[in-house]
Amino acid sequence: FMASVFGKNWLTVLQSLTIVSFLIVFLIAVIVISYKLAKSYKVDPISASIVSTGAFVLTIPLKTDKAGALWIPLTQFDSAGLFTAIIVGLFITDFYVWMVHKNWTIKMPDTVPPAVSNSFAALFPGFIVLALVWVIRLGVEATPMQSIPNIISFFLATPLSHLNNTLPGALVAELLISFLWIFGIHGANVVSGVMMPIWLTALNQNHAAFTAGKALPNIVTTSFFDNFVHMGGSGATIGLAMLLAFAAKSKELKTLGKLVAGPALFNINEPILFGLPIVMNYKMLVPFIVTPLINVTT
Repeated sequence: FMASVFGKNWLTVLQSLTIVSFLIVFLIAVIVISYKLAKSYKVDPISASIVSTGAFVLTIPLKTDKAGALWIPLTQFDSAGLFTAIIVGLFITDFYVWMVHKNWTIKMPDTVPPAVSNSFAALFPGFIVLALVWVIRLGVEATPMQSIPNIISFFLATPLSHLNNTLPGALVAELLISFLWIFGIHGANVVSGVMMPIWLTALNQNHAAFTAGKALPNIVTTSFFDNFVHMGGSGATIGLAMLLAFAAKSKELKTLGKLVAGPALFNINEPILFGLPIVMNYKMLVPFIVTPLINVTT
């Protein structure tokens, strides 16, 4: 039915709304972080956010189609892309502001309108920023990492690939998942990109053993994490969701609890991660990381 309405590519058509609404987060992150940071330093925030956005786009490896047209692959806007957006928004803006404070700018007469004057003031710092990011990009492309967004995955892939069906391996994988989530990076997606083939292989071995009437050989599988570790989602927040819904004294948190209790039953907890929030919240760092580690061990 769906194919008859939208054509054979109906899934791509439906996913376009999800892709656009999800991937826009990365651009919003770099723009808003840069804008607010520059504004706090009393530097023109619009110019700073434009330069930072340009620097962020420059980190993304462009592709060329058969007609020679350039396009940005959406696959680069993954969890590592959000980390890149945060880094660019913070450090590139700091560097830009530092150059402005050092008067590395083109000064215009006072009679020139502010909008024009700010544009000229951003020219030299903007050139330095983009040139620097461009040089870094060329350096990274000359390495096995190939692109800036791949840096996180590259450094995680090697150690994770050596983790097998053991308790230490499961603890390290879970530690990385929770730790990355604290910074707003989808830890499960990053780690599973490397570990999923291992965990699925272990699950298939269990299935074969069960079918043959033998003891299951593996503990650490995808089902192990879904059922016994990530209860309520990453960080095992099912208990937190229920506490918010039934025991919170704050009206705001109680309202949040009513919204998150249902999804938590299906291991969906983004509303808690960003709504409580847990992301960038040092008060929630210890329980969010320790609880799933206890689950793994138990």
